[in-house]
Amino acid sequence: MSTQSSLNLQIIDAFATIGISNGDEKILDEAFHRATEIPQKGLGEEAFKTIFKRIATWEGAEHLVDINGFIRNYFEEIKPDSRSEYISAFTTVLIAKKRKNESLKTDLKTLFDMAHEYHEEIVAVMLKEIGDDPAGYILDALLSEMKTDMTPYGDGQLRRLIQIAVAEETYPPRNEQLFEIYQIIADKPFIDSTTRSIFHFIEKVSAAGYMKEAYLLFARIINGGEILTGKGMQTATILLKQSIQDGDLTYAEELLFPLFSGQQELLNYLIVTSQEAYLSNDGIYAFKDKKKTLLHLSSFHSSPDDAVINILTSLIDTEILIHQHTASLLDLVQHITDPMKQDQSIAQIIIEIAREGVNEANRDIIQHAVAIGCMINDEKTRSDAIVHIIYEIASLAIVQGDLNLLVRVNTWWKDLLTGEFQAIAVDTIIEGMIQFAREMSSTEALINAHEMIKTVHDTKKRRDHLESCISTYITIGCKRLEQPVILTSVESLEWALEPFSTALSILRDEIAPQDQARSITIGTDIILDYSQKTDPGPYIIPISMLILEVDDPINRRTIILRCSTRLRPLSHQIDMNMSNPYETIASIIQSFPITSQSRTALGLIRQIVSAIEDPFARNIRLCDSAQAHLEIGELTTAGEILLQIRYGIDELDPEEAHEILTRSAVLLTEMKSLSSRECIVEALHRIQKVSPETKDHARRQLATAIVAYTEMFGEASDLPDPEKLLHDITDPIEYVYATIPVLKITSDASKKRGLIKQAYEKMHAIPIHYDRATLLIDFAFSSEIQMPWEDKEACIRSAIQASESIKVPFIIATIKKRIITHLVNEYSSSQENHIGELIIELLESISEETVRISIAEDLGLMVMLGSTDLQTDIPRILLEQHLNEGGRVADNALIERKIQKIHDRGVRAQYYLGIAMLIRRRSQSRRVERLIQQAIREASIIRPLPRRAYILCDLALVSFVNGEYEHGGTLFDMAMATATNIITPEVRDEVISELYVAMQLIQEMDDEGISNPGYKIE
Repeated sequence: MSTQSSLNLQIIDAFATIGISNGDEKILDEAFHRATEIPQKGLGEEAFKTIFKRIATWEGAEHLVDINGFIRNYFEEIKPDSRSEYISAFTTVLIAKKRKNESLKTDLKTLFDMAHEYHEEIVAVMLKEIGDDPAGYILDALLSEMKTDMTPYGDGQLRRLIQIAVAEETYPPRNEQLFEIYQIIADKPFIDSTTRSIFHFIEKVSAAGYMKEAYLLFARIINGGEILTGKGMQTATILLKQSIQDGDLTYAEELLFPLFSGQQELLNYLIVTSQEAYLSNDGIYAFKDKKKTLLHLSSFHSSPDDAVINILTSLIDTEILIHQHTASLLDLVQHITDPMKQDQSIAQIIIEIAREGVNEANRDIIQHAVAIGCMINDEKTRSDAIVHIIYEIASLAIVQGDLNLLVRVNTWWKDLLTGEFQAIAVDTIIEGMIQFAREMSSTEALINAHEMIKTVHDTKKRRDHLESCISTYITIGCKRLEQPVILTSVESLEWALEPFSTALSILRDEIAPQDQARSITIGTDIILDYSQKTDPGPYIIPISMLILEVDDPINRRTIILRCSTRLRPLSHQIDMNMSNPYETIASIIQSFPITSQSRTALGLIRQIVSAIEDPFARNIRLCDSAQAHLEIGELTTAGEILLQIRYGIDELDPEEAHEILTRSAVLLTEMKSLSSRECIVEALHRIQKVSPETKDHARRQLATAIVAYTEMFGEASDLPDPEKLLHDITDPIEYVYATIPVLKITSDASKKRGLIKQAYEKMHAIPIHYDRATLLIDFAFSSEIQMPWEDKEACIRSAIQASESIKVPFIIATIKKRIITHLVNEYSSSQENHIGELIIELLESISEETVRISIAEDLGLMVMLGSTDLQTDIPRILLEQHLNEGGRVADNALIERKIQKIHDRGVRAQYYLGIAMLIRRRSQSRRVERLIQQAIREASIIRPLPRRAYILCDLALVSFVNGEYEHGGTLFDMAMATATNIITPEVRDEVISELYVAMQLIQEMDDEGISNPGYKIE
């Protein structure tokens, strides 16, 4: 708006204000006059609005808005080209002032009469203002004017009228107003091009109750060429739904259905969608209310049965409780004429009832569903329904953990099915029980399933069920093995292995040999999968059980190698080149102490051992197996094993046969079997063929067997005196170990003392310090000898003396810890002071502070050790001092400077390695590696060579015990290389003999059979 125009409006406003306030119509005339002088049409209307607003809001000036007075008079006086703006402005202000006053209708009618030639301007304002028409007065006036039809209205105005009718306004039109709008627009041509709004209007008209008018308008549009798709079908659905709701399809039949002539599929779609729309809100109650109408509507479907089925499906989809309305639904089904479709609908109902029973955990509802099944005439349909119900019952049984529910359902359906359909139901129950077993880890469910499987006549199905049963037993067994307490008691282990044993029993007895491979493969995969989740060790037991079921050696070997790649305990001990892995597998199973008391595990070990190809190794293991069975009181099984051994004696070499015979004799003696004498006699005959190199060992075994027989049955005149056999033994080690059992049956004290003295002298003749020390320890602490303390102490001190001659500190510590451990056991039972004093003396004799304290902590001897001064410059203290002084683990240079202050290279090397082991968990690997390499450099230039070899060997043992196998191997190789470079033969042999001892300890570490002597850094 220009400045001048704005100024004109302000002047006109001022004239109007002054004229009204002073009651001076001349001034007010000047305001109107000035408004007519404005050339711009829009500004002229704005000027008139300004004047009328002043008049409308001024108290006491009501006469100025009297249409039959001032307004009419002035309208007639102003020039014609300004009357349009005058009427538009007045209409706007009139509506604003009287919007909620019923007199507005009269005023608007008067206005139309007064300025009929300007009706379009009046209607335009009314259509603009009609959105805010709370009482509907504007629309009433407008419709009253438009109905006269004295003047044609434009399509734009009619479209606006439709928009008003369908708009979601705050004040929507009343029903009678909608009807009037319908009367105005029904025959107008514009509706053919405004179909979307018209469809919406039709929906409004139908909702207002004018069904015939709605159908007529809809038919007009469709007949006008609109396609019955999209919005058209949506509107048709709404109309038909409303007719269902009204319970009257007359207009639908007369006006709607003929529109679908030749389009039956579309009509079918309309019928089912309208049924669904009607039932979607109130469901069963809506159905009961208009059942007759719904069924009548179904008759217009090309397949009335399908329409009825759709009603049923729609009701079910509304999530009503079917079991509470069973009668109504079954009555609906009776209107289905096709017997098969009727049966299928009943099946649908009972399946839904069963699901409700499951959801509510109500068995009565489920049983009710089964009972309704008798209404289904077609047996296949009935069978399918029963099968669905069984699946639902299986779900409920799992949720409730109630196997009895599955067992009982087997009796519910028997009168409903026959022949092959009974078989299908049985299959389903079996599957449900197996599923229950798998989910609930229930062997009882599998027992029930297995019993039912026996009734299955179809060979393939029976095999499939059996295979599923087997795999589930294995799964349950694996779940049991997951529990950490399994290896803590015999009962727990037997409980865990029981499912595997049952699975294999089924496999052997009921699966054809040619089909067993598949079950074995599936079972193996299950076990291997579970072995990846937890400790894999126990899973070797069931894996072995499955492996033994494979008869073909090549296939069995393939499975073993496949398992060894995924089962960690096997992966390190079985490789592709191993000719006979059974001994290894047996060793792994026997490594679990509890297996020696388990009948199942022992039976498995016997089977595994029997597969060992080497006869001697097989028989040795069988002797161990017999011993284990004896220890748990299974004399019959032990006797069977020993009989098996006797049959294989002839395939052994003389030395091997002799050893097996003497071991068998000892075992038979424990069984109180006189057959042991036969074994001893046969061993006596065979000893003549034993080679001189092994004859001492054979005599020792023979002496042991005779002692056992004598203890049990008394002396036998035809058996040699075991004491005399000792005189023929020249090897000191064999002599000592033979003396131990002889001492058991020697009652004469002086004679016993003499045997101990002879053994003591023999041990002193052993040249290798380690062998002498270990033998003295074994002899002193043998549980079979009641040795006087002074003799025992002499053996102990001789062992200590022998250990002091060893040059490798790790080996010395190992021997002393072994002695201390035995002494602690004796002290805990006797509490004799001299034993305690010897323990303290031994601890104090260990020069390495960390080793001494570590041993004391391991054995609970810190109290006996007393206060300890830790001021020696050991690696741990050196590191702690470094850290306390503000140094960091990463400061290798500072650590090295402190170690370099030590003059002895051997000690420096030990400190470097010790600190490396201390910081390897909290420092980068390259820093640890640097310290280890520094230790190796220090040790590699030690002189003389024997000491270098000893230091390198000690470093190797410390590395091995701390898990540094690669560095340990390198250090040990360096020690051996150093030893071989020693020129003096005697010295070289002495060094190499100690290195061989170290090698034995390394092998024991690898087998986890050696306790930490105190060098492991935590």
